[in-house]
Amino acid sequence: MMEVSAAAIGRLAQSSPWPRGSCRVFIAPTPVVYGLSRIFQTLAADEDEGLVIFHSASEANAWLQRAGHSSADATPRPGGGSGSQRADT
Repeated sequence: MMEVSAAAIGRLAQSSPWPRGSCRVFIAPTPVVYGLSRIFQTLAADEDEGLVIFHSASEANAWLQRAGHSSADATPRPGGGSGSQRADT
């Protein structure tokens, strides 16, 4: 089991490796991963508005296609995921 603190998520959110304005998708298949992703999204909101969270890869791919992106353009990230938008609204 891996422990993740709010402070660690905050540091990650403030030091985003992606260029400002880039589009990324996090896939959060479990409630815990979704919650951690939302914390990241909230903490990064001032610096980063290109993060969208989905529960499944199929939802993410559909959104990417509607947004004019290809899932082939996506770069996988550790933990299975890739802002201020929420996909569940």
